[in-house]
Amino acid sequence: MKNNKKETSLNKENKKKYEYKLIYYVVCYVIGYIISLCVSGVPSLIYLIPIKEDSLAISTIMGTICNLHHYNISGNSARHYMFKPALILIVTTVIMLIIIKVAIALGVITDPNPFFGFIK
Repeated sequence: MKNNKKETSLNKENKKKYEYKLIYYVVCYVIGYIISLCVSGVPSLIYLIPIKEDSLAISTIMGTICNLHHYNISGNSARHYMFKPALILIVTTVIMLIIIKVAIALGVITDPNPFFGFIK
């Protein structure tokens, strides 16, 4: 009985930890999306697509920094903590580049600039 209560409290702590992470990343993504729209403008409706590479980069970097500050992580632990989000950012960038190249080759899209925002 005692062990079951301990597991339940650990699950609640982990759930709360991931809720904070999700909040930081989503808020930072919205901020990055707004910055991207302000910089690149909206010359056509395709620029309003919800997935932009610069917004993902801003979300990953700023969200990780907010999490580091929230959990007081510093030194070597911070370097290890930042490795996984950096790796995820690199992988999503490569996946987006592949998808965009395939979409251009198939003629689905003609201009890849809306997917990159102010990164050209």
